[in-house]
Amino acid sequence: MQTTLEGALEGRIDAMRVVGGAIEHINVDRRIRLLTDLAGRFGVRIPLAELTTLLPTNGPELPDQLEQYLADRPDLVGVAYRAARPLSISEQTETDRRRRGTEYLARAEALLDGPLRRLQPSIRCIGVTGSAAYGAPSAEDDLDFLVITRAGAVSWFLAATYLRLRLLRLRGGGPLAPTPCFNYVIDERRALREFGAGQGLLFAREALSARILRGQEYYRALLAGCPWMERELPRLYAAQAGRPGDLSPRNASWLTRVASAVIFLPLAAYLQCGGLIRNAEHRRRHQELYLYRMVVSFDRVATRSRRFEMLRAQYETEGRTEPTAPTPTEEGSKWIESALAPPVGRDVVQIRPLGESPIELRYWLDGPLLYLVAARSDRRWRVTVLRAGGCAVVGPDGVDKLCAAEAVTDPLEAARAREGIRRKYGDEVWDRYFRPTDWVVRLDPTRPPRPPSAHERLRWEFDAIAPHYTSAVESSTLNRYLKNRTTSRLLSAFRSIDPLVEVGPGTGFETLPLLAAGHHILAVDISEPMLVHLRERAKAAGLADRLVTRCAPMSELDSALEEFAPGAFGGAYSTFGAFNLEPNVGACAAALGRAIRPGGLLVFTSLNRPGLAVAAWELLLGHPGEARARLQPTMAGNSARNSLDLHLRNPSFWDRALAPAFDRLEVRPVSVLAPPFESPRLVRFLGASGRQRAGEVDGALSRFPLLAPLAEWAFLTYRRRSRDGEAASGSPGPDRLRAS
Repeated sequence: MQTTLEGALEGRIDAMRVVGGAIEHINVDRRIRLLTDLAGRFGVRIPLAELTTLLPTNGPELPDQLEQYLADRPDLVGVAYRAARPLSISEQTETDRRRRGTEYLARAEALLDGPLRRLQPSIRCIGVTGSAAYGAPSAEDDLDFLVITRAGAVSWFLAATYLRLRLLRLRGGGPLAPTPCFNYVIDERRALREFGAGQGLLFAREALSARILRGQEYYRALLAGCPWMERELPRLYAAQAGRPGDLSPRNASWLTRVASAVIFLPLAAYLQCGGLIRNAEHRRRHQELYLYRMVVSFDRVATRSRRFEMLRAQYETEGRTEPTAPTPTEEGSKWIESALAPPVGRDVVQIRPLGESPIELRYWLDGPLLYLVAARSDRRWRVTVLRAGGCAVVGPDGVDKLCAAEAVTDPLEAARAREGIRRKYGDEVWDRYFRPTDWVVRLDPTRPPRPPSAHERLRWEFDAIAPHYTSAVESSTLNRYLKNRTTSRLLSAFRSIDPLVEVGPGTGFETLPLLAAGHHILAVDISEPMLVHLRERAKAAGLADRLVTRCAPMSELDSALEEFAPGAFGGAYSTFGAFNLEPNVGACAAALGRAIRPGGLLVFTSLNRPGLAVAAWELLLGHPGEARARLQPTMAGNSARNSLDLHLRNPSFWDRALAPAFDRLEVRPVSVLAPPFESPRLVRFLGASGRQRAGEVDGALSRFPLLAPLAEWAFLTYRRRSRDGEAASGSPGPDRLRAS
């Protein structure tokens, strides 16, 4: 790296010496952040002892030194905790993984000493990789093998191995556990080229971390011929690489080479078909991270899981950000540090939302990035800043510096920022002003503001609240009441109709009861974190086999449904959200018209216009501006709700929008008496008995369609026309989800 820097900065060697110490310091910090963040994101532990082996040579050499280094670096707050125990894993889970790691290695040894013993003359070395090599596999992980065969023996080795393992499985009466997976089998001639070429940090770490069980000397000599790995991971390379040795290829026997040539084509077809079957099984179990692609050639067979590709992309992206010289990012960091020079007794930053007066906020600084938490007392600045995609930070000389702004949707990044503010200002301040569910906003002084698109804002909103959405709704009496009303009506409407499409399921308040009633559901949502929580809840309830999820905005619903034949669904529904957040519903109407068979039902709730009862509630609560907004076609986002625009529509609007394919059957109010969502004090004031009596009266009033114009939410039911334009009759029978 020093040679690269000297070449890139030729003529400025003196300047290089001045900043060299700071540059190395930054590189160590970035490597620590990268490794610990990715370990936590994928739910594995990275002990301090292991972390030291993955650092540049200028980093701490011993775990105690690394621990002290982290303690002296306040900008790395939380890293020591994640290195010891990532947020997503418990101590018991960690213990189970370590025990399982020992069992995996014992199982690998048993396979080599048993079924695969007679195949070892055709290999140069064999070992385990992945989670088994790290010693911390999870219960669903396979036992991954790395095999380097003699020249010309790849196909023969794999065919013979699969045959022997199949016979072993038949004799044992069941599948092998853990599942042996030969996901990287390579001819030794190809290995010399592939290992010798620079392939980045992740490949180097996997190669240097492999647990070689047979052929250790050959493998260590192979690593010795890979100096690029030393540049990536010098300490780990020094510990694993051996002395250069004889690596000249050794041909397998002529009979083995002939057999490999003969069976290559059928073996390749078998592997590709097996990959498709396993991917289908992973999709059925909602294990998208374990989907993989199979690469088959005469001298190499390799699989690359989506998890591996995501990790590699993260390593490459983060690795490219390591600065080798002063950059605009460092300049932005220096400017931020000068702008944050606090007055005596205060440690706040002044930001100026575009078009508004400056406000003072507590903050946490991580390099050039400034993190703010939208405290419960005032969130108006958050809405303004995110809608504009940026704001100004007021410098000590009164000069504004424009910064880009984004909502932090990564749970680990948000947790790190909250922990930084908690440690900086103390528990008393945190408990007084903040909550664990408060939004985190990231300001970047190296980029100018850019207003986000409507879909970006929508994703920010729901990605950020996904971890707390379920508990937030369940803790709201009014939310639970309205969702119980819609769930009851959906169960009644779809009593004999299946399968169903749900648009905007969130974390599944209506989805789970319908799944429990026997329905099969395709859930489409713009937020992948929401769908992750939905799948987890369905799996916990034992209902995951009836649920399929797709991530797409409502305007791209057709792409989410394109794999299904026309008329594949008996009905569709959406409640409290998606149909009111999309400005142009024409594309969605066309997609649903294609997907729902004649006679099928489309059921959804619409934020009602005029909604006279809720407008009256706003006046009574002292919100005349909100009352006026309830009578407009579009209600702009505000601090009480979110940063999104909501579109109010009456039944006549939906009749026109859905006319090409649907006829309206019914419109009824969801609730006539319920106040707006933002009225928890009023609901608490009624007390349990008062809420019960109000619910009984509201239920009686909600049976009358004529009262629908009063309600905040209208419940609409439409029937799919027949193909020739005639209104269809009858109800479709139950069916399962089928792709075309």
